[in-house]
Amino acid sequence: MVKESLGPMNENGELFTDFCEQNDLVIAGTVFPHRKIHKVTWSSPDSRTKNQMIDNFTISRRWQRTLQDVRAYSGADVGSDHILVIEKLKAKIQSIRKSGLQKNQRFDISKIKTPAQQKEFSLSLNNRCQALVDLEDGSLENKWERVKSTYTTTAEEELGFKKREFKSWLSERTIKKIKERRSIKQRLYHARTRIQKRQTRRE
Repeated sequence: MVKESLGPMNENGELFTDFCEQNDLVIAGTVFPHRKIHKVTWSSPDSRTKNQMIDNFTISRRWQRTLQDVRAYSGADVGSDHILVIEKLKAKIQSIRKSGLQKNQRFDISKIKTPAQQKEFSLSLNNRCQALVDLEDGSLENKWERVKSTYTTTAEEELGFKKREFKSWLSERTIKKIKERRSIKQRLYHARTRIQKRQTRRE
């Protein structure tokens, strides 16, 4: 018989709930009404015992309104007896615009590798710098900002930004194994008899 009680709590569980109460924290997994299958966060290797109070999200009661949903995804292949739990939040974040380059953006310097390209870029930069030669007004900081702006504007227009390339950090062999394991796991979920489950689990 499978134990699907979602409420058993040991001493650690009681300490956890006391900690949340003392620090005005909300256990996010208990807020939203879901079916049991979407509440269970841990399942024993033999799938006979399931529990909800193993993996949890907590959030300050002050920010509870940002919570949209919390649920367990038993179909996700995470290679563990713990089940993937996803929390969805929706918060308003004030955007801060700063002058200059955005973080991690780099100019595409591959466009000035040849002497001809370098000469063309230098000519464009010299033309823009001519207007700075006779600058006398303003403080030293203002002059520096104009010089910096001239260089960055020229580089942005002439070179553009380097496009980021994303490379897979998983090998083809690993991806193949993941797909095989996912397929076996799906068969395990749809197994009807104990013999089928035992054979699939062993596989």
